[in-house]
Amino acid sequence: VIADGHHRYETSLAYRDERRAAEPSASRDAPFAFILACFANAYAPGSLLLPIHRLVRRGPPPDDAAWAARLPGWSRRDVPLPGSGALPQLLDRHLAPLRGVHAFAADDASGRLAIFSRPRGGPGELSVSAIHREVIEGVFGLDERAVREGAIDYPKSALQTALDLRAGRGVTALYLNPLAPEDVFRVTAAGEVLPQKSTFFYPKLPTGLVFRTYQETHGLQGNEFNVGAHHRSAGGELFFGGPGGFNAFIPQQVQENE
Repeated sequence: VIADGHHRYETSLAYRDERRAAEPSASRDAPFAFILACFANAYAPGSLLLPIHRLVRRGPPPDDAAWAARLPGWSRRDVPLPGSGALPQLLDRHLAPLRGVHAFAADDASGRLAIFSRPRGGPGELSVSAIHREVIEGVFGLDERAVREGAIDYPKSALQTALDLRAGRGVTALYLNPLAPEDVFRVTAAGEVLPQKSTFFYPKLPTGLVFRTYQETHGLQGNEFNVGAHHRSAGGELFFGGPGGFNAFIPQQVQENE
């Protein structure tokens, strides 16, 4: 299960295919055929699977009649929401107990938190999929193109979502329950992918780059280089100059000595 870093993973696959096309005789053990990955136990103590909420940015918020007309089959219960600070406790009290069914909470900054729920259509149906299909598309009329063009924000914090809503950055906040690890495994075992922004695994690994350090003992002109003393040739060869001369290399042809 690729739980995070899917953009980097997809980029790595595209880079691998590009290099294989350019070097058809390359070994299956070529460096570009590998990617650094971290594997973690989803059930280990401290491993959390948290929800990612939705902030609808466009269009007027639905009124009570629109919710009822566009969302048949869902039950609704309103609770007072005196302010954003009260939201986390209200979600724990009213939304979290509904993890066994499809459920979400809608907030339009009117002082009411609307709790919607309905039974699952089947054991394999994900709440986040039902919400995208029946709420984001069915109620708000936002198709995949509109979502790709930025009609939805995806805050990880419910409190921050409420604050963004009240700061005018959206029209309606949709608060979701988290998926269970079993949901993720069931979908991926079937060869399917989750809807975008379905899971927030915590703790997260820091994002960064992996560097391989070379020194004078590896053949560099020295361990220091001059600022601005660099050049890239039309053929992709890199030149770096320092007090002891310069080094030139093509990154794709750098090999490790056995």
